Amino acid sequence: LDQSQRRIDRLADVLGDDIEAEAQRRTDADLIFMAAPGGDARQIKPQLRFLDAGDLVTYATSHVYSDGRNDRDLQDIQFPASPWLLQDSVAGGLRQQVQQQFPGLSSLALSQLHALGRDAIALLPWLDEMKRDRQLYLSGHVGRLRLADGLKFERDLPWARIDQGRIVEYAQAP
Repeated sequence: LDQSQRRIDRLADVLGDDIEAEAQRRTDADLIFMAAPGGDARQIKPQLRFLDAGDLVTYATSHVYSDGRNDRDLQDIQFPASPWLLQDSVAGGLRQQVQQQFPGLSSLALSQLHALGRDAIALLPWLDEMKRDRQLYLSGHVGRLRLADGLKFERDLPWARIDQGRIVEYAQAP
């Protein structure tokens, strides 16, 4: 927008007269990648709308979601999220049950550690088979887990987006 305004000012100087023009954003941007935690992202997304860039697809890291409060400002941001956080998934339903039984797990970090513990227990019987078959994976609460090199686990996360303050799975992400 600043460059556009400078072009307008230069044109007015060349013509020697005031002109009516409105600064326009660049048209060569296809998307925005937002590397910001939730608190900062809640401020950035409204600024993008104000700067007429609210219609651009916005991707972020999973850190964009922090606590589930006031996430309406993050509307339509797409990011990888563990199934445990998805509102309309089996894992998300289990998360809600666990949080009702154990109110101390309402913290996002503690809740995700609980999901990781559940997945660790579920992985134990499969470890030897996963070492033999590198393509074998467990659809866990923290993502799709596989023992890629026989030593370290890889985790694939589904794409999600914020919709009316809720995290929902989003199949159209890259």
